[in-house]
Amino acid sequence: MEVLRVVRETPRTTTIYFRDPLCAQAAPGQFVMVYVPGLEEVPMSLSTIRPDGLASISVSIAGETTRALSDVKPGSLLGLRGPFGRGFRISGRKPLLVGGGTGIAPLMPLAELMASAGLKPTFLMAARTREDLLFLERAERALGPENIRIATEDGSLGFRGLATELAGILLEEGEHDSLYACGREPMLV
Repeated sequence: MEVLRVVRETPRTTTIYFRDPLCAQAAPGQFVMVYVPGLEEVPMSLSTIRPDGLASISVSIAGETTRALSDVKPGSLLGLRGPFGRGFRISGRKPLLVGGGTGIAPLMPLAELMASAGLKPTFLMAARTREDLLFLERAERALGPENIRIATEDGSLGFRGLATELAGILLEEGEHDSLYACGREPMLV
């Protein structure tokens, strides 16, 4: 695939846009295997899925390969296989989406799909700090600011604490009939 555009979303996260007809048919939550020449192949969730084939992955630096991905420029060529996995299935009328860090990335296409189907999920977006928060404006455009809840560990925006703490409060209110979550393993236990 040819890299079309690169956007620095946060100090540690970059979104890489490309066009791929198979990714245009992907379900939110599916992933692709991305190969960086000279390095290894890594699994990356799709953070954009459009019918015209525009797709993206959002990369947070965790090692040599993700650092190289974060440094790609438009016009660069990367290997791509997929999409793989089952993806999310929409259920319920009042869903709660909970994403922490780059776990927000695969939930963003799900939120957009839900909005296009007439649903207005509550999207709980969490990060360490305000500057680490991924796709806030995009989520507000898709769902409206009234459907977004924010948790930052340092309290720089929204609820001060972990995604799991705010999710517990929202679930106790009893308004949600389905839950979708993506983040680090401790958040999902």
